[in-house]
Amino acid sequence: QTCALPISDAVVAGCGHLYWANDYTIGRANLNGTDVNQKLIAVPNGPSGVAGLAVTSRYIYWTDEKGNDIGRARLNGTGVNQKFITGAHFPDAIAAGPAYLYWTNQNSHAIGRARLNGTGVNQRFLARKDFVNLHGVAAGPGR
Repeated sequence: QTCALPISDAVVAGCGHLYWANDYTIGRANLNGTDVNQKLIAVPNGPSGVAGLAVTSRYIYWTDEKGNDIGRARLNGTGVNQKFITGAHFPDAIAAGPAYLYWTNQNSHAIGRARLNGTGVNQRFLARKDFVNLHGVAAGPGR
């Protein structure tokens, strides 16, 4: 289940918090601006190119442009898995729907998709030659 409102590719509000990308860390604060933590998620050597964030009721996901991976951690910043999904092609934006994650693969002109648990990865779920400079993706409510 999602509980997030994407504000931009790198700022997401959800589940009572605001999350943002600091390039090498992910920060978090309460929606009223208190309890600011600039380094909620900070792991050695990354996240090295955080560009996009998505939040569900249990996890935060991010794109790592330099590592070509999708990372995941619990909303409290524990359980960090920097290589939750591997094999992306310069992933920029990410969205969480009710059952799937979607992300942009800029270098392969495609949108990738996987189940929220990381299975069923398809790096070319939607692929077109005219997908150029993909910088955003959103998933609406549905099945």
